[in-house]
Amino acid sequence: MSSTLYPTDQRPARPLIGGVCAAIAHASTLPAWIIRLATLLIALHAPIITLILYLALSIGLHRRRTRLTRHLSRLQDHLSGRTNPPPNPFSSLIDRLAHRFAMLDQRLARLERTNSVRDADNRR
Repeated sequence: MSSTLYPTDQRPARPLIGGVCAAIAHASTLPAWIIRLATLLIALHAPIITLILYLALSIGLHRRRTRLTRHLSRLQDHLSGRTNPPPNPFSSLIDRLAHRFAMLDQRLARLERTNSVRDADNRR
């Protein structure tokens, strides 16, 4: 499929009934109307099975929307050959330094507050 036909940076489709077709379209590179049309055509041939499957997916999506999206994006990344960037080995060091600077900033604020009180007392 050409990326010019189906841009991946577009907004996700608006859910109409249960959001199943919109979620599948968002996870894949197909527009939502193609997924909805395929669902409708399948429903014409096997309505009961399609209805049961649609309701089950709707309930599952409602309960686990974030987890499903994360799994589908991992699957899409895996299939397209992309990998997640490796974790930053300095992230814990950066977090500790940020915490240390925040503590030093609080200490400096206390010292400035104490100093300004002393200066005000000396002026009197």
